[in-house]
Amino acid sequence: MLLHQALNVKANDVISFVGAGGKTTAALHLMEELAGLQRPVVFTTTTKTLEPIPRENEYLLLAGDEEALAQMPELLTRYSKIFLARRRLEEADPIALRESDRDYPMRPNKLAGVSPSLVDRLALHFDKAQYKRLGSGQASRINTKKGKLVKTRVIRGKKPDGCYDIA
Repeated sequence: MLLHQALNVKANDVISFVGAGGKTTAALHLMEELAGLQRPVVFTTTTKTLEPIPRENEYLLLAGDEEALAQMPELLTRYSKIFLARRRLEEADPIALRESDRDYPMRPNKLAGVSPSLVDRLALHFDKAQYKRLGSGQASRINTKKGKLVKTRVIRGKKPDGCYDIA
């Protein structure tokens, strides 16, 4: 079974990966699966992440909230995978790049994530894309802690304590 099937990902879902490890790898794997199904994907974080090196049919957008909202419709017509971050950070993580199991090309510098409110605004405005993010906020959540995969759907309009787990 593929990851998107196991997670029962539907159109316009916002998926959040949280936990101790494997978040970026799992999110990138899910992005590849969905793009392979001709479903456009926006990959972002609300924290920090290593900078991906865009490949064919991919685009890295570094922008503030309003600029990202303005550019996204046109970018989604041109690219199946969009990486979205606020800006490049001066900090780098050269150790992470030495990991031999990294399937996706990355640069050693880190990117600052976007605000959770931007993710919510994107999901409301663009009904044909899948939005993926790492971090917290009102979204579906995948917990990779202790090797256990748990999907949590946060009901819109309620606080995170008003959610349920699907084991």
